[in-house]
Amino acid sequence: MNTSSSPNTINNNQGVSSPSSDKLLRKKNKVLLIEDSETFALMLKSHIENSYGHCVIVAKSLSESQTLLERNAEQYFAAVVDLHLPDAQDGEALDLVLEHEVAAIVYTGKFSEALREDILNKGVTDYVLKQDHQGVEYVSALVDRIYKNYSTKVLIVDDSRIARRSMSRLLKTQRYQTLEAASGTEALALLDKNPEIKIALLDCFMDPMDGFTLAGKIRMTHSKEELAIIGVSSQGGQALSAKFIKSGANDFLIKPFLPEEFNC
Repeated sequence: MNTSSSPNTINNNQGVSSPSSDKLLRKKNKVLLIEDSETFALMLKSHIENSYGHCVIVAKSLSESQTLLERNAEQYFAAVVDLHLPDAQDGEALDLVLEHEVAAIVYTGKFSEALREDILNKGVTDYVLKQDHQGVEYVSALVDRIYKNYSTKVLIVDDSRIARRSMSRLLKTQRYQTLEAASGTEALALLDKNPEIKIALLDCFMDPMDGFTLAGKIRMTHSKEELAIIGVSSQGGQALSAKFIKSGANDFLIKPFLPEEFNC
């Protein structure tokens, strides 16, 4: 997945963003719904527009989708994609959407573990099964969350560059803005420069300042309502989780985690 040219990329060390999120959202103001079933298309379009106010453009085929994206790809902040279309039975519409760097939600009636692996490796935002009205509500809420994520900054604090990049990649599929810090001191400096950061992911075991100490320092200036802290560690257990929560974290995750678990 190519995330280096994503419109929400942040200079990881300086905390300086590319074109402002406000300008970006004014430009990206539509949802592309690629669905050949009129029933599903009407139901989903109606729910997204009535519940969240986003404009939904429907394409019933790969050719229609291609025409729309070639003309105005920059207007779409998200696309809901059916994998099986009359002129594209093997997920070609998903590849098309990702080529245009639009956040993609797979909405499909057929699913398997092999398919899950394939679409997650491609960098989709999420996948949803066509089952009932609950799926329609989930997709609609997810579309709205993607829209809000474009203007939401997340701080990743881990002394492992590989771990930082792995979490950053997952966050960018959700269209969050990401900043990275390799130490507690660097993290505090970034928080001072970027008071609008809403989420901080903290590794437990770092030197010289560990995640527990860092969480406590952050809580001296940021409440849980202002900034969510999620502790992460490759070492787990209820005692470690409890210690992190008592240090000020909102939640705790054990590495390695499934993409779906991390996103939730």
